[in-house]
Amino acid sequence: MHSKKFLNINKIFYIFISSFSLISIYIKNFDIDESIRTLLFFSVITIIFEILYKFLTSFVISSELKGKNFDFGSYEGHLFSKKNKFKVLSIFALIFYSIISVVLTHLTVVLFGAYVVQDFEATLVFSFLVASLVFIRPLIKFGTSAVIAVCEDWNWSNSSQVQGSFVLFGVWLGTFVIPLDWDRPWQVWPIPCAVGGLLGELAASLALLLNSFGKEKKVI
Repeated sequence: MHSKKFLNINKIFYIFISSFSLISIYIKNFDIDESIRTLLFFSVITIIFEILYKFLTSFVISSELKGKNFDFGSYEGHLFSKKNKFKVLSIFALIFYSIISVVLTHLTVVLFGAYVVQDFEATLVFSFLVASLVFIRPLIKFGTSAVIAVCEDWNWSNSSQVQGSFVLFGVWLGTFVIPLDWDRPWQVWPIPCAVGGLLGELAASLALLLNSFGKEKKVI
């Protein structure tokens, strides 16, 4: 398995999970309770996937550099070896910065108009969704240097920037339908912004996948 082709699994996963979540919200008629559960599921799965993906990609790339073929048997030994286990300090740093990112996102959402007490659970889950896609994902990928990776000059080769930008843009677009006097279930906070964020993630993953295929064709 070549590392470049393997890296596309990340994009394919987010295309699938974003589509699945959007369809799930739609099928359940934008019910607020069911939508919150779907968003929470998406956020948790995102974090779990990124942690597993970090382990797997590091092993695939290192194996390729050594001229070895990927083997799940040897990968299992690599995964649980002392050399490749997360350091305790790194784990606590990741948890700490992740919590801070959720709290700051929540405060930002409140400053932009969300109620402090009313719909607290919905706002918190929405903040967790945005934080997991925009901040926690780069933290898992880059560690404490995630801020530099996200804030450096924007380019298509930086997937964290592309995905984060698309998610935030989708969230912003979602705010426009909330105040409209249509009284539709999909206008209930935070469904429009959450759906916008998921659509942004879907669009970013599709764009990155197509861009990756375009680069492969040029190399060929």
